[in-house]
Amino acid sequence: MVRQDRISPQPLLQELLWPNRWQCTVACLLLNLTTRKQVDRVWPELFTIAPGPEDMIKISEEKLQELIKPLGMWRIRSARLKKLAQAWGTVPHAKLPGVGKYAWQSDRIFFADDMLWDQSVEDGALTKYLDWRRKQKWKKLK
Repeated sequence: MVRQDRISPQPLLQELLWPNRWQCTVACLLLNLTTRKQVDRVWPELFTIAPGPEDMIKISEEKLQELIKPLGMWRIRSARLKKLAQAWGTVPHAKLPGVGKYAWQSDRIFFADDMLWDQSVEDGALTKYLDWRRKQKWKKLK
């Protein structure tokens, strides 16, 4: 978890899960086409059962679908999460199954300390976080 004095006023899930890159990436995939409120009901149990990619591979498709069903599109999401887990560590982050612009930009911000000055950030929560962080006098998350 990011140090308490480094957490934004409306913390992103990535701040709460950092420095676990796997969990931050999965959280971004879970947030796709749903709300933070819905995802907050799912992620704690999911990461208790599957805290890492090896665990996600081992979890049954049925159990995974049951866990993420409240988010909608559970069949698609579970297949994507399984593919993500299988590819984890074998391809660059930007090429991982299910990693879109939001997950890629989040990864750049939280794991490369890239402030994305030269890019358009379309997600409202990520934009607010970047605006807040840019006003701070610090750069590195550590």
